Amino acid sequence: MKRQIANPSRFFNILAAFMLLAVQSVYGQTVSIDPATIESPAAGEQVTLNINITGGMNVAGYQVTVTFDPTALSDATITNGDYLPAGAFVAPVPATDASVGIGATAIGATADGDGTLATVTFTVVEAKNSEIGLEAVVSDPTATPIAVTVEGGTVTGPATETPAEPETPTEPETPAEPETPAEPETPAEPETPEMPEMPAATEFKVTLTNLTVGVPTQGGQIFSPPIFVTHGYGFSIGASGEAASAELTALAETGNHAPLAALAGGSDAVSSVVAAPPPPEGVILPGASAMATVSTTSDAGYLSLATMLVQTNDGIVLGNSLPLFDEDGNPRSFTMDLISYDAGTEDNNELATHVPGPPFNGMERAPTVGGVIMAHLGIAGTADVGAAFGWTEPTASVAVEAIVEMPEPPVEPEPPVEPEPPVEPGPTVEPTHMFEMELAAGLNMISLPLMPAQPHTASSFAEMVGATVVIRLDTAKQEFVGFTADQEGDGFAIEGGQGYIVNVPGGGTVTFTGAAWGNTIEDAAAAPSIQLPSTGWAFVVSGDLLEAEAGVSYTVVATNHRTGEIATRQLSSDYREFNAVWADLSRKSVIEAGDTLEVTLIDQWDNIVSGPFTHRVGIEDLRKAYLSLPLTVGDVHPAATILGQNFPNPFNPETWIPYQLEESSDVALQIYDMSGSIVRTIDLGFKARGFYMTRSTAAYWDGRNNMGEQVASGVYFYSLQTADFSATRKMLILK
Repeated sequence: MKRQIANPSRFFNILAAFMLLAVQSVYGQTVSIDPATIESPAAGEQVTLNINITGGMNVAGYQVTVTFDPTALSDATITNGDYLPAGAFVAPVPATDASVGIGATAIGATADGDGTLATVTFTVVEAKNSEIGLEAVVSDPTATPIAVTVEGGTVTGPATETPAEPETPTEPETPAEPETPAEPETPAEPETPEMPEMPAATEFKVTLTNLTVGVPTQGGQIFSPPIFVTHGYGFSIGASGEAASAELTALAETGNHAPLAALAGGSDAVSSVVAAPPPPEGVILPGASAMATVSTTSDAGYLSLATMLVQTNDGIVLGNSLPLFDEDGNPRSFTMDLISYDAGTEDNNELATHVPGPPFNGMERAPTVGGVIMAHLGIAGTADVGAAFGWTEPTASVAVEAIVEMPEPPVEPEPPVEPEPPVEPGPTVEPTHMFEMELAAGLNMISLPLMPAQPHTASSFAEMVGATVVIRLDTAKQEFVGFTADQEGDGFAIEGGQGYIVNVPGGGTVTFTGAAWGNTIEDAAAAPSIQLPSTGWAFVVSGDLLEAEAGVSYTVVATNHRTGEIATRQLSSDYREFNAVWADLSRKSVIEAGDTLEVTLIDQWDNIVSGPFTHRVGIEDLRKAYLSLPLTVGDVHPAATILGQNFPNPFNPETWIPYQLEESSDVALQIYDMSGSIVRTIDLGFKARGFYMTRSTAAYWDGRNNMGEQVASGVYFYSLQTADFSATRKMLILK
C-alpha cells in the first residue's frame, strides 16, 4: 500500500531516452574523480570528492553514478555542480548502500571547458584499501551521447611496517651443570570445546495481496485470514500432486487456520508462525493486502503460506517453501505471483456464479481430479466447463522485504558555534535578467531559471505560471508531492536547480525576472507537453481531512482500477491537507479519460474510516490534472454488497453472520439444511448502507429452527437476500 505510483526513481530515463539515439565520436573529454586518491582517512572523517569534466564541448546534460565499498565508506550524498548553465533540470539516480548518482540536463543552453559536474560526500567507516567506481554519460543539445574517458578513484589504508628486532648479543657459554632428573609431567586438562555460533535471525516483512477484481461471486474473491510459517527442511504446508493433510483440509473447506498453526507450532523445523486474526478482521477483500513480520535464520530459511478462497468449497492460495536466503546465506527481497489450487478434498459444488469469472448461466461444475492438490481447474480456466469459467491467473502476489539494519556511523561531537557578527542590511538587489518560457497547454516539466527577488512557494508559482497543479519529487523519500490551485496555504518552497511538473490548461508565454543563478541563458526552448487531452502523465487527488480524531494517523489510498496503480499520502489531525500523486517523468500515461478512481481513508489500525468513493475521470479532470475530494472520518461507503463467513465456525450453539451493504435495502437471512429445506428465516428489516461485520452489528443465529428447537449437528447453508443481491455460504454445527 505504501508503494509510490509511476516509479519516480525512473526519472533518469528522461536523460537515457535522449542519450541513446546515436553515438557521437568526439574524443579528448574526460570525466574523473578529484582527488583520485584519498590517503589514509580516519574513521568518522567526512570526505568530499568532485566529479570533474575536462575539455568539455557543447555539453547539455549528464548522468553519473558513483560506486563504493559500504564497509569502507557510507552516508553518501551527491549534489549538482556548477558546470551546467543555471536552471538545469536535476534529479537523483536511485541510491543503494553501495552507490549514489545524479542526472541533470540544461534547457536551451550548453557548457564548454573544464568544471565540476557534481560533488559527493562520504563518511569514512574504516580506513582501508578500496575502490571508488565511476560511471558517466554526457550528452549534447540534440541528446546525442558524447564520447568521454571515465576515471575512478581509490582509498588507501594506513601503511603498516614491522620494525626489525634488535640482535641479541651472544653470551659466553656457561659450563654445563649435571642434569636434574625430570619430574613426571602432569597430564593437561582436556579443552572445553567451543560452542558453534548461532546464525543471527533476520526479520522479513511479508505482504500478501488479493489480485482478484470485482464483486465476490462475480469475479472477485475474499481470502480467509492467511497463515505464514518460516521453517527448514522437514515441514510442508502442502504441495501440488500430494493429498491435502487434515490440517490443510480444515483451511480449504472452512477457512480455519488454527489446525495448521498447531501443526506448525509442534514441529522442530518451524522457527515462526504468524496467523491473521479470525474474521471479519483478518479477511482480505479483492484488491486489498495483509502484512505480517516473520523472523528466522538461514537454517530455517523457507516461507510457506496459505489462505482459502471463500467463494469456493475447497479452493486455496498456496505458497510452499519459498526461499528467504540465497545460496550464500544472504537474506532475499522478492515479489512473486501465486496461483490457486483445488485442495481435492471435496467434489466441487460451485455454481457458475460461485466460480470467479464472467457471469455464466450453466450448471456445470469444475471437477475434482484424483483427490490431490492441483491447479484449480475452474479458476485457471482449463476444465471443460465452458469458457466463462476461465479466470486469468494469478490470484495473489506475495512481496517479501528483508529488514536489514545498517550499522550507525560514529557521531563526532559538534564544535562550539561562535556567534556571527551582525550583518548590516545591504541595498536591495534589483532584477538583472528577464527570461521568457513558452508553456504548452497541459502538462509541462520546467525549472525556475532565475532567482526571484522574493522566494516562490507552490502557491505563488502556480499563480504566476497559471498552473492548476504543481508537483515536485521529494528526493529523500523518493515520492511525489503535489499542490493544487484550490488548496489553502502556500505549499512547498520552489527552489532553483530543481525540476517541477506544472499543468497549465491554457498554455502561453511566462516571463521570469530576477538575478541569474549562474550562467545567463538567452533563449529557452518550449517545455515538453502532452498534446492528447484524453491521457496524462501526472495527476493529483487532493482534499482536506475532516473530523479527524486527535492523536490518530490516517492514510489516503487512491487506486486506479484500470492500471492497478496505488498512490498514498499519510495524514494526522495536525496536518489535514492531502495530495496523492501519480506521475511518470518518462511521460508515459498514468491516467486516461474513463478510468475509475477509488479513494479510501484508513486509520493507523488499517480500518476503513471513510469511503471508498469512486470517480470516473473526465476530460475536464485531465485538463485540470487533479481531482478535489474532501474526506470525512466516519463517512464509510462499502464498495460492494458481500456476505461474509460466519464466526465462529464450527460453532455450538450460536454464531454471527457478517455482511456489508453497498446500498440501503430490506435484508432477510434464510438457513437451510443439507436437503434444501428451510430451517430458519430471520427478517433483518431495512438496513442502511454500511458494514455489519462485528458481533454487535452482524446477523445472529442461536442455532434454533423456526419452532424454537435446537437443530442437530451437521452442515447448514445460509443465504442473504436484498433487493438486488443474493449469496449463499455454508457453516458447520459441532456438538
